[in-house]
Amino acid sequence: MPDSAKPRINKQVKLHSFGSRNSPLVIDAETISFKGKQLRIKEINGILYWVSPVVFYHYMIGRRYHIGFRTPDDQLDIVFRSFFGFSKKYFKKLCNKILDAVWEPVTDNILQQGIDALRAGKAADFEQCQVSAEGVYLCRKQLLITWEDLVYEKMYNRLVLNSKSDHAVFTNLELSKCWNVDVLITLLDWLTEQGGLKEIQQTGAKPGTATL
Repeated sequence: MPDSAKPRINKQVKLHSFGSRNSPLVIDAETISFKGKQLRIKEINGILYWVSPVVFYHYMIGRRYHIGFRTPDDQLDIVFRSFFGFSKKYFKKLCNKILDAVWEPVTDNILQQGIDALRAGKAADFEQCQVSAEGVYLCRKQLLITWEDLVYEKMYNRLVLNSKSDHAVFTNLELSKCWNVDVLITLLDWLTEQGGLKEIQQTGAKPGTATL
């Protein structure tokens, strides 16, 4: 069997600290399969990863690990829970293995789709905002922050997009809820730091033309 065809992960895993290892997880170069659901990696256009506390009566009793994958037609959520510190190392190591297997090919593909759209004179759609040659359009507020006016900053739990000239114009994209935030950050870096903006402004994509 060629190396590319061999499963990167093929094991029975447990879903929480006190569970049994009886949930099948298989990841190869083409697909992700978990608990009977399968997605093709090349069709994935959304990815999300976050670790959040499990709280009971204001006390933290564990951690919830969530890795999400989305295609135009389906969604696969891999969720693990550790309680009272039990299996914390197990789930951390397992999540790292999953991300090592899929993060780079998935995010590279989504990023390239965004760059290709911008080069074609279109806008790259990131659900709550759209990136174009004119700037970043905030979909919910229906406001455009031009490139000259844009400030963006990645915090530990969110990406903040701000207007320099109007502090009332901003949005927070939470890493725990919003898809493709890390890809958006990489795209913004490409545009503002690596000459991408100068390249796409020759075509002049306008906000409102969703592509991803």
